[in-house]
Amino acid sequence: MDMSIKTLSLKELRGLISESGLSSADCFEKAELQQRVGEALVRLKTDGAAVGPIAARVLKAEAEATEQQAPATHKEDTPQPLEQEYEAVGSESAEGEGEEVIDPTPFSGVQADESSAAIEARRAELIATILSVREARATAEKNVAALHLKAEQASGGWSSELLDGDELDVKGDAAEAGDPTAAAIEAKRAEVMARVAAARAAQALAEAAKGSSSQGRKVNLDDLLDESGRKAAEKALAEKSSKFESSTLDKDYRMQAEFGAKKFIKP
Repeated sequence: MDMSIKTLSLKELRGLISESGLSSADCFEKAELQQRVGEALVRLKTDGAAVGPIAARVLKAEAEATEQQAPATHKEDTPQPLEQEYEAVGSESAEGEGEEVIDPTPFSGVQADESSAAIEARRAELIATILSVREARATAEKNVAALHLKAEQASGGWSSELLDGDELDVKGDAAEAGDPTAAAIEAKRAEVMARVAAARAAQALAEAAKGSSSQGRKVNLDDLLDESGRKAAEKALAEKSSKFESSTLDKDYRMQAEFGAKKFIKP
């Protein structure tokens, strides 16, 4: 092996390989780097590529060593072609270290040694972990979006659109979820829906009565129900209010539900 190559450090070997346009990513031993340097020098000489500072120093040392040698006088001393010479350099470096010459392809499943196999296994493990985290994050975002939608519907934020004739799914998914919090929200939503339905009916009757009234007076609850009907309505409303106050809903939900019911019943 050329002594100029043997004296290079690992950093210099990798730098020379990089200068020649080759890659040292799949070289893990010094012998492999020296073999790749031999290939890099062949490429620089045969292709006429630009020579970097490290390669220039190596080539200069090689030229000086060649000049100091005696001129060849026998046929067997004739120098070999450069390509064969540096191929021999790579084989010599591998044999000197007692290792087999292997040209590994990165991440192709054909590994050069146990270190490469460990790196590939770690890479696969990291990819699997990243995919698991992405899947868990997507599931969490869906769950949060569903909870926000339930909270918005439960707070009465959609009640202003109910009188436009829009249909609302009051069945929900609390039974399927089996969640006490979801069940409480579902119960509160059903309560608000009942009040909104009563408000719809009251508004429809109020508009009809207003259209037929010559005085244009506002219609109240006394105009819509007779004595017995009014008492029954007041009793039902009192029972619902008492039950609603004792439910598991928090204070904000109770206030919003009452506001949503009173909003559409004019005095």
